[in-house]
Amino acid sequence: MDESLVGKDAPQLQGTSFQIVGNNWASQAFDETSYLVLYNRAFCIAPNETRERVISSILLYNCGIASHIMGVSRGSSQDLLHAITFYKYALRILLEVHEDDEDSTELLLLALYNNLGHASIQLFHVDDAEYYIRCLREELGMDDGDDTFAGAAELPMISDEDYELFCFNVALPVEFIVAPAA
Repeated sequence: MDESLVGKDAPQLQGTSFQIVGNNWASQAFDETSYLVLYNRAFCIAPNETRERVISSILLYNCGIASHIMGVSRGSSQDLLHAITFYKYALRILLEVHEDDEDSTELLLLALYNNLGHASIQLFHVDDAEYYIRCLREELGMDDGDDTFAGAAELPMISDEDYELFCFNVALPVEFIVAPAA
């Protein structure tokens, strides 16, 4: 993989076939219209990746994150709608293979649920946002009646930093997270 494209500090998670590219989530400016933080990292496909559905999901996710960032920075609902479309296609494809390969696709699945929730909130699609946040909570092992998480140890393919972002995003009750700002 070309180091100039991803940088020397791009995390390579053990057992995965992709690298993560992007900013530290904690350095993002918080958006006053949402309590959710955007997972702003893209994925690089490793040269040895042969699973076509995983490759397709990664490519669609990356198109989604590009549209999502443009939509937020420009205030463009059209870009956000494009992001949602890319994410939904990526999610549909990924769910076909996720159960057979949970460990190596878990981070991508969490990123998709998180960003679908974020984009939906940005567009005031409250029902959709609630659905995706509930999916994110479920993937993290946090049921609606339970305020505890599965724990980072149960999700070994996810860095502590990424795990913290997703937990931060679902720490509040769903109804509070998706409530439109006044």
